[in-house]
Amino acid sequence: MVEWDMLKFEKFVIYINSLYYGQDFTEKILSIVSFFEKEYISSTKTTTSLLDCRNLLEVPYKSIISTLCKRRTGHAAATAEQVLHRFETRLSSSSRNKYDNVNIAPYLHSNPPTVPTYNNVISCWFYSNSDNYPRHYEPNYFHDTNPASNILYQMLHLYNLDPENMERIRPDYGSFNMAIASLSELQKNGNGFRSHQAIGKTCFDHLSTMIQFYKDGYEDCAPDYKIFLKVLNALELDRRRGNWSLARKVLEEMLHLSGTVDSKVYWTETMHQDASEKRDNKWKNVNVFPRTKDFNIILAMIANADVVDQEKLDYATNLVDLMEHLVKKER
Repeated sequence: MVEWDMLKFEKFVIYINSLYYGQDFTEKILSIVSFFEKEYISSTKTTTSLLDCRNLLEVPYKSIISTLCKRRTGHAAATAEQVLHRFETRLSSSSRNKYDNVNIAPYLHSNPPTVPTYNNVISCWFYSNSDNYPRHYEPNYFHDTNPASNILYQMLHLYNLDPENMERIRPDYGSFNMAIASLSELQKNGNGFRSHQAIGKTCFDHLSTMIQFYKDGYEDCAPDYKIFLKVLNALELDRRRGNWSLARKVLEEMLHLSGTVDSKVYWTETMHQDASEKRDNKWKNVNVFPRTKDFNIILAMIANADVVDQEKLDYATNLVDLMEHLVKKER
């Protein structure tokens, strides 16, 4: 039997990466994965110990994915995503029926994919500067045209199907941050065929999910100022009608997490004292108090709106009052 250690996989991937591109690269790598799967499955026929079977059946998917992601190319990211999908589906009961020994097949993945595994692939997509999937590649699931965002949606989909058992892939800060960063870079560069008018809303949705996880007690989803700013910039850039209301929600969430809960965004000394107490007690790990640039984004969106009604005008006035109050406090 050929063992994993016999194959210097990282050097092999570097070599293959220099010779092949796109679908050809993917096919070469997947043929290696298929080879080890078949080898490890066939080895169970001559092994009686369950522990030995577990060791023999363990295909090093994580090592394969990690090695591929180091290449940071579009075809390497696409291949890593395919390997990850194969890794995940092998855990399902339906896939076990493909094997002769159904009692052994569940041991094939004693070390299942986790959040870092998914984040590694998301990161690879981001650093490959790939705004969309390559033409040769059809993803096994489709939630978004942006690969990083698509994987994040898949993590959420699998987690929501069975939160207790799929806690291992519940997205964390890194998952949300990298997906939002990938979308915002797509928007800034003006690349890809995706409508830019949808990017701001998608970033907003990811941020909203992240905040909800944090409020539910998952501190690894604590947002920071930079991620709020990315979403505000995305909402401003796509100039979609009604986006100012989403940007308003983002700003008010920043104020809320900083202790301000007044929906009209008036700032008083009493509110400031209440805010400090609430922040110390509940949001002690979050420092997302808005800066001048954040207020200016909202004000610019209101000014550029097709219609500036009384509601927008009152809200803009409240924002200016709040900004002036903060300047006085800094003095």
